Amino acid sequence: MLVSFSFADKLLDEYNNNCRPVSDDFYSDAYRGWFYKEYCENLKKKIEERQKESQIKPKPKKEVPKTDIPKDYSKVTNPDEKVKIIKENLENVDFWQKTKYPWQWLKDDNVLKRIEQKMFKEVVDKAVYYSSLDYTDEEKIGTAVYLVDYSRRNSFNFAKGYTSYILANQQYNIADRVGRGSWSYRSVSSTKDDKVRNYILQRINNIGLIFFGSANCPYCREQVNALRYLRDRLPNIYIRVVVSDASECSYYLSTGVVSDCSSSPLSFQRFNVEILPTIFIYYNKNNQRYLDVLSAGLTDAQSLMYGIMSFVYKIDTGMEFNYAEFY
Repeated sequence: MLVSFSFADKLLDEYNNNCRPVSDDFYSDAYRGWFYKEYCENLKKKIEERQKESQIKPKPKKEVPKTDIPKDYSKVTNPDEKVKIIKENLENVDFWQKTKYPWQWLKDDNVLKRIEQKMFKEVVDKAVYYSSLDYTDEEKIGTAVYLVDYSRRNSFNFAKGYTSYILANQQYNIADRVGRGSWSYRSVSSTKDDKVRNYILQRINNIGLIFFGSANCPYCREQVNALRYLRDRLPNIYIRVVVSDASECSYYLSTGVVSDCSSSPLSFQRFNVEILPTIFIYYNKNNQRYLDVLSAGLTDAQSLMYGIMSFVYKIDTGMEFNYAEFY
């Protein structure tokens, strides 16, 4: 009797009921002997085929290709070759755990800048993972930290470049140009912006900005671009630059943006200026001068405009300026 499989139960039942002999001498069975050759043989073949098909074949194990690792990594000096070796050994555990050279290579910017973006993410993941397994190894931990810092530096450089470009090309300032919503929002926003501008212009002769900077400070130079755009909106705004070295005034005066420049190292200490650029604002009202910090760090023209408005409005009214309610 054939052993039953769940998917062939019906065939097996049919075979056992109709094809199994009931006497010792199968071929002398007048009732079923003829049935064997004509039907039962084919039925038996079908059952055997079904049983073979039902057997689950184990999937072959995926083998990680082994890469020939140079015996002496110290002889590899070409950055492109180093990247190639790292790429070939991303899945090689011994490469990360038992060799020191990859950890040294990955602290070289000449190597890192040659790694494609997708591979770089995998490299960082591997470095962080294997350094965490051997966290007492300062070289491995140091490399992981360096890779994270490298990513941050690239992100910062992009942000700096993006901000610098927008400051120099305000027509690409999306928020300033189109607002954040529908045409009606932009229309209302534009009306409010005009009211803010007019409010400041009515008091412009009593308002001044004191810009602490340095000609050697790249962010200060970018700040000049933002101030140029601000001056376009507020033509008569007074802007005085304070530097620590008198020779730096020539640069700022040549920009055509500032009104005056003076050298006063002590002013940096007096006003506790720790970040460049830093801009102070003063407002003369009722024979009294009010002074406060307007910005510390690179700031766009729109933010400066609303900073001026907030400062002046509070002195005028004694209340905080609320843009949403300003009509």
